[in-house]
Amino acid sequence: MAHHIIEPNPHDAVVPAGAASVGKLIELDEAMQVIVLYMRRWTTSIDQRDCVWKDATDRFGQAKAHRVIGALDIFLQTVANHAKRPIQRHGRRCNCLGEDEAVLAEIVSGAGRQAGPLLRVLCHSLIVPAGFTETISAAVQLYEILSEPSMKPFSTSGFTLH
Repeated sequence: MAHHIIEPNPHDAVVPAGAASVGKLIELDEAMQVIVLYMRRWTTSIDQRDCVWKDATDRFGQAKAHRVIGALDIFLQTVANHAKRPIQRHGRRCNCLGEDEAVLAEIVSGAGRQAGPLLRVLCHSLIVPAGFTETISAAVQLYEILSEPSMKPFSTSGFTLH
């Protein structure tokens, strides 16, 4: 059963599993900040997907933007298809880093370091075992594209606390 990547209601009395803040977005390296922010926008609305396309085109150029967005979409679809539960994300302008967001960023980062055993442990918290290989493969593809030279500097200014 496929799940969705959702933003929890900040007025809920109980914080859903995976939604707790575990840090700040600026604590991630630049490529991982891009992944988290693009994930937030990509899963918000069609209008926000247009914003991701514009930013990616400005940041990477048109050809690479298509590859980045394609790899991001595959990664997020794979995660949603194999998730144990709905994946939680913070608001698109929030500078906090949610638990699930941190795990997803670390899966992509770990894929670049070829941290196989660690990736399986990270996947275990969000993904059903049958989806580990596909999720890791999608993460590797996304990491490799983001690691290619050409990324313009990224700023988190303009993000607010929630």
